[in-house]
Formats: sequence, C-alpha cells, structure tokens
Amino acid sequence: MRLVTTFIMGLYASLLHAYPAPYYEQFGDEMADVFAQRLSEETRPTKCFAITLREFSDLGVNIMREQWAHYQELKQTNPKAAQIMATKFIFRTFSIVYAAFFLWMSIKLWENGSYWNGLVTLVFETILLVGVLIGWRWQGIGAIVTLTSAVTLTVITMMALNVMVENIIISLLLSLVWTLPGFCFGLMLLMLNRNIRKSKRLA
Repeated sequence: MRLVTTFIMGLYASLLHAYPAPYYEQFGDEMADVFAQRLSEETRPTKCFAITLREFSDLGVNIMREQWAHYQELKQTNPKAAQIMATKFIFRTFSIVYAAFFLWMSIKLWENGSYWNGLVTLVFETILLVGVLIGWRWQGIGAIVTLTSAVTLTVITMMALNVMVENIIISLLLSLVWTLPGFCFGLMLLMLNRNIRKSKRLA
C-alpha cells in the first residue's frame, strides 16, 4: 500500500507541472504537500482511492481552467506567446488521442486473439511516442528522437513488408500509413521549437 501511495503522490506532483508556469511556481509545492499529507494520513484503501479519484478529477478541470485564463491573458499581453501556447496544446491533445487510439487498437487485437500483432502494434507506437513525450518538455530533442524513430521504423517495416509483397513502392506506402503520424509530430515539434527560440530572441 505504501508503494502505491508513493507512486500516486509522485504522479500527482508531476501532473501539477501542467499548470501554467506562474501558477505552478506560486502554488505547486503547496498543493503537492497538501495532497501528500491527506493521502499519508489515510490508512483505508477505499478512502485513499476516493481521495485520489476526487483530487485527480478536480486537477484536470482546474488545469484546463487555469490554462485558459493564462491563454486569455497572454493574448492581450504577448500574442506570440499565446500562439505558442495554443500550438503546444494542440500538439499535446493530438498526442494523447494518438496514444489512446493505438492502445485501444492493441487491446482489440489481443481480445481477438492476435496477441503477436497487438504486441507489435503497442511496441511500434510506443517507440514513436517516446520522442513525442520528450517533446512535451524539450521540443528540439523530442523532434530529433521522433523523426529518427519514424525513419527507422519506416525502413524496418518497409523491409519486412517487401518480403511479402515484393514491391518496394507499395511496401513504402504501407509503412508510411503507420509512421506518418510520427513524421507529423516530429515536424510539428521542429516548428514549435523554432517559434519558441525566435520568441526568446525577440524578448
């Protein structure tokens, strides 16, 4: 139970970084401490679960509210920063949808008895998502990792498919069906990184 509680505390503290930076700097540590104290004082698993569920639900709503308020403020004071913030939000939203879709696909494949295909799909997309998740924090590094993974997986998939279809063009096109989102995420991160660097130079 102690290990689970520690994990939940760490996860909650990490998710607090999703608040706008000014808000997190002012309230983040205090919020993490309050949550950790409430959770550590409770010994009943059902009560801990109820506290966790309520706090995480409130956290999602509060983050969205604070991010929206911060965005509206930036639109008035710094339109370029507001544009970057909106791009980050779109990127993160699509990456979550992308991850959820392929997780769902893997589960469906397992349910239908295609365990190997489900595992391959999960591993395949996890490799791409590593770079995407890095890009949440470090856009330049995330772009390099994502694009490198996309190119590597495209080549590997193309070679594997070419053994079956014996047509390099068709193999390439089929491979890109799987890896195209990775290229899109990588290019989006590159543009985002460029805009952030440009914004810092102008500041």
